Amino acid sequence: MAKRHVRSPARKPCQEAPIRPLPSRAQAAAIVIRNLIPLAGIVVLGWLAGQFLILSVFSLALSIVGIGTTGVMVSTRKQMPDARLSDQISSGVIAIGLTLFGSVILTALFGWVIAVFAVNIGESLFDGALLGSALLVVISAAPAMVRQYREDLASSLTEEQRKQRDQPTVFGLVLSAGLIFVLSGYAPGFGRFGLVALAFAVTALFIFRDLRPDLVRSLAARGPQVPPGG
Repeated sequence: MAKRHVRSPARKPCQEAPIRPLPSRAQAAAIVIRNLIPLAGIVVLGWLAGQFLILSVFSLALSIVGIGTTGVMVSTRKQMPDARLSDQISSGVIAIGLTLFGSVILTALFGWVIAVFAVNIGESLFDGALLGSALLVVISAAPAMVRQYREDLASSLTEEQRKQRDQPTVFGLVLSAGLIFVLSGYAPGFGRFGLVALAFAVTALFIFRDLRPDLVRSLAARGPQVPPGG
């Protein structure tokens, strides 16, 4: 009896995850200004290592949590496109509160070791200048989050596609937080000149990371994706 050859169904080609576009000139200027705020604390206000590092961690935490809350807001709004204006406003206020609260919690998780080293050398971390600088970081980050929310709301990307697009960005931010975590054990011993040089180097690295998301994506790539059943 002759065997019948059953043709396997053709595999669907893998769809490449969406890529974040390179920032425009205005967006690039906002990125540079935001990353210069911790550096200004070192150069202008004479901060020590702990204040610079903890503010850098807060800025990273704000970016990570902001991506998450923006994604949730977009998904919720798309599920309820006819929501009343009052409901939209209340949702926005809640999202802002959750973003700030989550950023503080994540800062504590990433930055506790900074506080330990600062206390051991007698450095005072929290003062009016640090809190004011943190507020400036929030204000400088807000326009980008609002713009991302509007763009995602108007786009045809699914929730899964948005997650795939944002994963490399979050990966780069977590790597940056790890770098700060490592530096917290060494930065206090660099001396004033070494600390200023370190602050410039870290700031330049973070600006490059934010201006070139395509390179961060290539670093975070895990190889070709295999479709379900492949």
